[in-house]
Amino acid sequence: MTNPEQHENDSESEDGQPLEVPPAAPAYGTPPPEGIPDADD
Repeated sequence: MTNPEQHENDSESEDGQPLEVPPAAPAYGTPPPEGIPDADD
């Protein structure tokens, strides 16, 4: 109803991945990509 992107994220949430945590860095989990210097490098 809101945005198609939100709906897609909902599907990911079912997989066990929170919307706040991207599937690109599931190992980190809590810390966002901003707190990961390795990824920023």
